[in-house]
Amino acid sequence: MKRSLALLSALVLAFAGVAACADSDEASPSPSPVDAGDAGDVTLPSTDLDAAEPLPEASVEAGPRTCSYHGFCPTILPAAQTLVDVWGDGTGVVWAVSAEGSVLRWDGTQWKIHASDLGPLTAVWGSEPTDVWIGGENGVFHGKGATSAALAFTPSSLPEHAVRVASIWGLSSSDVWAVGTGDDPDTGMFTGVAVHCTSGGNCEPVHVASGTRSFSRVWGSAKSGVWIAGQRPNADMPWIDELAAFRKSERDEFTDVTLPPDPHIGLPLGAAGFVRTGGSVSDGAIWLSGGNTGGGPLLWRGTSTDEGKTFTFTAAVDGTPNDPPTNALFGTADDDVWVAGEYGQVRHWNGTKWMATAVTTTDLPITTPFYGVWARGSSEVWLVGKDIALRYDPTQKQDGGAK
Repeated sequence: MKRSLALLSALVLAFAGVAACADSDEASPSPSPVDAGDAGDVTLPSTDLDAAEPLPEASVEAGPRTCSYHGFCPTILPAAQTLVDVWGDGTGVVWAVSAEGSVLRWDGTQWKIHASDLGPLTAVWGSEPTDVWIGGENGVFHGKGATSAALAFTPSSLPEHAVRVASIWGLSSSDVWAVGTGDDPDTGMFTGVAVHCTSGGNCEPVHVASGTRSFSRVWGSAKSGVWIAGQRPNADMPWIDELAAFRKSERDEFTDVTLPPDPHIGLPLGAAGFVRTGGSVSDGAIWLSGGNTGGGPLLWRGTSTDEGKTFTFTAAVDGTPNDPPTNALFGTADDDVWVAGEYGQVRHWNGTKWMATAVTTTDLPITTPFYGVWARGSSEVWLVGKDIALRYDPTQKQDGGAK
């Protein structure tokens, strides 16, 4: 009998230890910061993860928390939705798009499906509360209306299936860019497509470069111009796709941009291979997450000392190929950058170090993937993913928070 009680006590203690660790924000450290060598004189911040201060001990009697220890609060979605991108208009209204073809609107208190049956969607961006753009498998849609709640989304004037949109960004309602993949009418092969939408919602394809396979990301700022990233076949080994990046300053044509390779792996596998997410966090700072041609994860940081006229980029290894991939990166300043990805991983860069962020409200970790992150300043942050949308509430953050 005593032996049975001892065994039962050991099992209870072991389970309690696992549960206590589940909500901790400690993470396996990524490799130490690397020297970018000739890539530039800018030091890329370490991708090592530092744990925050110890989290408060959970109370068995308290039950599930309303928000995580770091202030992220779950919201209720109206239906099962894989949310892949999110954008807020600055008034408290937030828009999200789903792989199921729905547009969801957060009115400040709850989510509602605002539009549906638009085909798989991938991107959302807006210039103001009554001017919202979305894109996906069926091209570009423009949302206009007298009020935010009255927005109606209509397809753009592009030919049907002209572009399968991957990313949307703009400077104003009359200067919006969408990029993705199309079919080359001459070869039947995939090709990168960029679309520029101007006043009245008129959209036209814009030539960026020949020989691309796809475009995955568009970003920019008022002073640094428009940037596009995608892929093209390596000139010497066309079976290997490498990064294709371009920049367009005001009144200029698109020109090639070279991002530094993996500092630990030689060419060709160490060459810059792709950009998955990221963009400008200010006129003089760019953060990008992607990988080398061999699939190894990389993090690029570009800085400018002349107000966005020229940039110096540096590359660092961001974990290992076996780590959960990063799906989303968004920053509001060079010391306020969020990344999120597979298996519920969320990190925050505070200007000094990366901090793992606790997002669960239970004693078990969130394992669902995050696909989108958006922030406005340091107090308004949204994370979205598969059947999940988390809202940051700084008043709910307890000691050890990531911000």
